[in-house]
Amino acid sequence: MSSGPPRILVFTAGTGHLLREICAGMEEEGVPYDVVASPGHPAEQLAHEAARRSPLEVGVGLDATGVIVVHHSKLPRGKPVSRTEAPTPTTARHAGQDAARVVTGAPLTRHPEKENP
Repeated sequence: MSSGPPRILVFTAGTGHLLREICAGMEEEGVPYDVVASPGHPAEQLAHEAARRSPLEVGVGLDATGVIVVHHSKLPRGKPVSRTEAPTPTTARHAGQDAARVVTGAPLTRHPEKENP
């Protein structure tokens, strides 16, 4: 675990509406975050490294293709909390909420668009 103020780290290769929604989800849950530009890596690698460096041990990765991964530092690489392949603004916000909820211990959000009927 890293030192510094307690924050979720968001490592991102992009900006725009998905990043805004991820951040809005964390804000809604009341958990602080920092965004760090990290171009050229896949979301899972970004999230794992962000979690390792985060004082809260939770990281989010957003890669240039739009994939969003939420990771916890105690989970093995390749076993993230969540992975969203083709995010919409709603699922990006849910990813931010889920990252914050891992920190607070609240139940993760339900994703009805991903559930089987």
